[in-house]
Amino acid sequence: MAEERTLYICNIDENVTKDLLEEIFTQVGPVESVSLIAESVPFSIKTMDGLKLYGTPIVVKPRANTQQDRLYKNQYGNQRRHSSGPHRRDSYNDYVPDYQPHSARRSVHDNVAHAPSRFSQTPGQYPIHSSLRSQDPLDSHSSHRPRTFGGYYVGPKSNVQPPRSNSAGHRSNSHRNGNSIYGLAMETQLAKLNIADKKLIKPAIQFVSKAQGLAGAYILNIKAGTKIYRYDVEITKVHPTDTLKNKTLTKRAPDDGEASLRKIFCMEVISTYKKSTNNFGIGGKGEYYVYDGGKQLYLAAPMVIDAGKKRKDFTSDEFSPFCKNQLADCSVSVEINASQQHEIDISDMKSMMDTRENPADRSIAQFLDLLTSQYAISSLSYVSLGLGKLFQRRGTVMQNKTMELKSGLSKGVHLIDKDGKNTVALIVDAKKTAFFNADFLHKILRDANVLGKDLRYTLPPMSQLYRDVRCTLKYAQHRSIVIMNIDSECARNVKVNGGSMVEYFKKNYKIDIDPSLPVVRTDKALFPMDTLIICPNQRVPMEKLDDQIRRVILTNTAVLPNERFQRLRDEVAEAKILPTNAIMEFFGVKIVPSMVEVPVQIREAPVIVSSKNGKQLNERVERGAWKMSGLLAPTALLAGGFIVLHPRGFDPKSFVSQIITTAAKHNLKIGTPSYEEVDFSSYQSMMPKFKDLMEKKARFVLALDYQRSKSHHNLKLLEREFQVLTMQVRIETATRPGGLGQTLENLVLKANAKTMGVNFMPQIEKCGIIELRKKDLGDLSSHDSAVVGLTGNCGKQPTTILGDYYYQPSTHEVLDPDLLKSNFSKLLERYVKNRGYFPEHIVVFRDGVGNGQLHKTVQSEYPVFEHVCRELKGQNAFPNIIYIIVTKKHNKRFAIGPVGKETNCLPGSVIDKDIVRPDIPEFYMQSHRPIKGTAKSAHYSVMMNPKNFGLDVLEAFCNHLCYNHQVVTSAVSLPESIYHAKEMTKRGRNNLNAKKGANQGKVPTMPNGLTDYNKVSAALSYGGIGLGNVKFAA
Repeated sequence: MAEERTLYICNIDENVTKDLLEEIFTQVGPVESVSLIAESVPFSIKTMDGLKLYGTPIVVKPRANTQQDRLYKNQYGNQRRHSSGPHRRDSYNDYVPDYQPHSARRSVHDNVAHAPSRFSQTPGQYPIHSSLRSQDPLDSHSSHRPRTFGGYYVGPKSNVQPPRSNSAGHRSNSHRNGNSIYGLAMETQLAKLNIADKKLIKPAIQFVSKAQGLAGAYILNIKAGTKIYRYDVEITKVHPTDTLKNKTLTKRAPDDGEASLRKIFCMEVISTYKKSTNNFGIGGKGEYYVYDGGKQLYLAAPMVIDAGKKRKDFTSDEFSPFCKNQLADCSVSVEINASQQHEIDISDMKSMMDTRENPADRSIAQFLDLLTSQYAISSLSYVSLGLGKLFQRRGTVMQNKTMELKSGLSKGVHLIDKDGKNTVALIVDAKKTAFFNADFLHKILRDANVLGKDLRYTLPPMSQLYRDVRCTLKYAQHRSIVIMNIDSECARNVKVNGGSMVEYFKKNYKIDIDPSLPVVRTDKALFPMDTLIICPNQRVPMEKLDDQIRRVILTNTAVLPNERFQRLRDEVAEAKILPTNAIMEFFGVKIVPSMVEVPVQIREAPVIVSSKNGKQLNERVERGAWKMSGLLAPTALLAGGFIVLHPRGFDPKSFVSQIITTAAKHNLKIGTPSYEEVDFSSYQSMMPKFKDLMEKKARFVLALDYQRSKSHHNLKLLEREFQVLTMQVRIETATRPGGLGQTLENLVLKANAKTMGVNFMPQIEKCGIIELRKKDLGDLSSHDSAVVGLTGNCGKQPTTILGDYYYQPSTHEVLDPDLLKSNFSKLLERYVKNRGYFPEHIVVFRDGVGNGQLHKTVQSEYPVFEHVCRELKGQNAFPNIIYIIVTKKHNKRFAIGPVGKETNCLPGSVIDKDIVRPDIPEFYMQSHRPIKGTAKSAHYSVMMNPKNFGLDVLEAFCNHLCYNHQVVTSAVSLPESIYHAKEMTKRGRNNLNAKKGANQGKVPTMPNGLTDYNKVSAALSYGGIGLGNVKFAA
């Protein structure tokens, strides 16, 4: 090995011997020597102490009550807490990373029959203890993801790995004495991965045209030396007699309804605290403050209040009627203390930058985001639903009466490189979102004409709509409940304590209820419908919106750039994010009233190669689209015909005949199909047919069914289980009046792509320092969730993107290293098998990562790709691995043209100046032509670029991949590998849900009750069957 690599282990029990360590580590890899020396403890302390791990200082000390600990105390005193041992987290601290690290849970590979051993830690991970309960992410009743403290340390290229815990010999010694060993792996230099350096990457210059553009962003000018002071707020609702009933109101709320109630209450409490303490003890310097409605309070000067007086108690008489109702007979206790990061210089832009040593500090950006919202929230014209989400309090009631459409802003603060200078920008986008109408539930349903009809048909959809919605009680507004179901049983028929519900509420609460109304069920009790008031500001989840509502929202949101940008200006003005904003000015911040202008540069479109009469030809690309002369490589699998499944009463022959005719025009020969009826109503009704198809060795099935049957998920599950390739078309589409020309062509492209054909091939432009050769280039994409889609161009044709999916525990944006390694190895092995050589370059496209997770994701995943390549490369040269994070989940919108006449950017438009980060190479690229509304460009962050390829190379390659979506004759908005990975994830999720439905909700589990992801992946993924070698999700 060219460099010395050392694994340092601390927190070792005194009983651990050198022989035990040598036994452990020599079994897992090339370890030259193992030593156990007294000097290792002070050396580790000296080397590691004071370093930061994802912004958190590392504190290293010997294990408590050991000889080294006593020596350390004698030398340094006991002024700092030990970092060893379990971390004890105060119950009110909710500001933790929103992911669950691998180290905080059991590995899916572990034998669950025994207690977990810390020997099973994945290399490069920082073991942290957690007392939070485990949650199964695939459990439909889970309301949120598990949260624990955690961080990853990556030792790149390290060959030292801990042993697996599947052997009793590996853990017997530690378990016998009741102790376990854990440590932190690092290199001698404590070097981290070399994140791509923007200064070393050549800017892009090869463009065919340029235009002046506009970004949905405003510059924030911050007065030099401006400091703010952050405080932790604790607001407690105090019960008069029972302390066990005290409730902390600054904890993270479980849903929008509870969050809205708490924020309104806490905002008034802080205002009352301010008045009672003469502006926090600082007079005019405390005239304005910034408060997030929870734990964080910011002032322009330090509080001047005696330590013993920072906690204040208030009675309900000191508040408005709303707060009085929330308190009932309780009082309020408020305590404000300086945060650990107390004084912050908001003009210090260097701290907002990512460096090779530390990721960016988000404190300043979070404060500025809150600051720009404070005036709108304080004036009660807007409500905040989390950082960056600002909506008007009043909306427009929609036609169904159950919802209202609210306008608002989605925003964030970013450090940008504007004209060569580091500048802070407020990124904004106009939004419209559906909210539940906040009113009495029975009144809403009466207005919606639900009540009074046959409840057998009207209540079930309403029950589904209002499930998990929070309500307050008319007779006890300090209480709120969450709806689980709306029963068809009326109040007059419900018995309570031996009498009727009507009599019970009359006697106990002195209220009359309507005996004819249905009752509402929670997880604990039944409630009369006319006593429930829907809490305000609760967003309607997308899955609860029917097609009609979605169309209304789409019509209101998918508007052209000139209208969207004008809405954006109007919302910014309505929220008073203006130069005259008194609160912003008080904190030394002023906004430039005009939007940021950016240069928009257009790349040349790739050449599209197709075929006609056996000869290759180049198609002409205009505005991101082209017309097909013929398929480049038609499949031979359809020459023998295929099977058409259809419901009784529908004749599909005319439609299928049109498909065959269109295919012939594109050089695709399709044999005579056979037609079979099938009942699409359920999984069980379709299963016998698929058993028959498997026995017949059917190669391809076209299924035509009505949309109302909702058979798609069951069909695809049966495809996987019986290994019969399927394609489904809605009968509504097949019988749509008017021409079906484009639809038929897309179906031909889809069928050919599914059955191992190649429709066309984009040729990459020559660019920059090299020409990327397609035959030597691998690309891989992943899309994370509890389902991970993994794709790559590992087929025999260089442009054919294949893939699969697998299941893992939900870890927010971090992928499980063991599972990623296993699945990436399979993908790379398939590439080598199909091509006959090892790739020279591997471009990893990663989707689904937020700004705050960039470093964490790279440092967790990139070493996995390196490790796999090192294992599989043999005598080949180590490949150049480029790691690019791609997303469309951002707030930046771009347009070209003068103010008031903005239009969409052209396909191939790139924005890589004046709105991009100064620390990480990144660019925005719109490869597609938008069908409707304002286009959203894909955001590319180049995180790892070992050979420092210039932006011309990377932009051209990414644009080329956007032209490789084989089922349409136009560019798409994301590289095909990412696009296909999203389809993999979607298929994996749908198949799992369909399997749960077919098995009455049962999935394989381990003895501890959690989902067995290995078994789920083996049962539902495509990698182990023949269909894994085709583009089944095309």
